[in-house]
Amino acid sequence: MHARTTREALAAALVDADYPATKDDLLATAERNGADEQTSGALRSIPPVEYRNFMEVLASVPLLDEDPHLTESLRAPRRRLHTRPACPSGARTSARHSRSTGPEPQPVRAAPSSGR
Repeated sequence: MHARTTREALAAALVDADYPATKDDLLATAERNGADEQTSGALRSIPPVEYRNFMEVLASVPLLDEDPHLTESLRAPRRRLHTRPACPSGARTSARHSRSTGPEPQPVRAAPSSGR
């Protein structure tokens, strides 16, 4: 089982982290800031990718203060923030961004009849 930590402990451990940061960078920052063993263990369990900001780290770290019975619909946004280990940073694009070339087309409306 992976170590788990709290949002507050993670934020305190990474308060001065420079992003983008690798897993090793985050571990070094947490150690320098005196992170407890649970927080260090939780950071050791994250995928070895480059994290662009604290929210990406938060999405990857197992948290104690998270309800273990969250519904799938609430977990989905966290998974979208999480980058896969096999996917280089910035390589993920969503379908709506990759095919978007301009504003969304508007529906055509019929002109009102003049009644004459």
